[in-house]
Amino acid sequence: MRGIDPAPIKSVVLHVSNGLGLSFRIKRVPPNMDFAMNRSLKSGFPPFDNEQSLQSAIESICASFGNVAELKILSARREPGLGLQCACFLRMDTSEADTKLKSKFKVIDFGDELAFFADVDEAKWAGPRSW
Repeated sequence: MRGIDPAPIKSVVLHVSNGLGLSFRIKRVPPNMDFAMNRSLKSGFPPFDNEQSLQSAIESICASFGNVAELKILSARREPGLGLQCACFLRMDTSEADTKLKSKFKVIDFGDELAFFADVDEAKWAGPRSW
């Protein structure tokens, strides 16, 4: 890969309510690829302080592509000083809607779901935190 500077490795630790920690790394994500959805959420909505406000915003953005069939939101701890994010895993009602969403917002495939990260208001976040 001469002449191409690989993007840094993205790393996050997810904690679920039963105390089980899940760690995964997404290697060599092209620049800004996993941030398009986050930018859209931040620019069109107030800071998120609970899961319901984040879910409503995601469903609103996705509505032009179809209906959200499934959505999971997990809070994710980042490095100190970087704030709190939520890892969002969703599936649209049709594969065509998934494809359009991936194309427009550059969300990534994670198993059989689409995945992206969303910034939330760490000071006011009322969603679950298991750490």
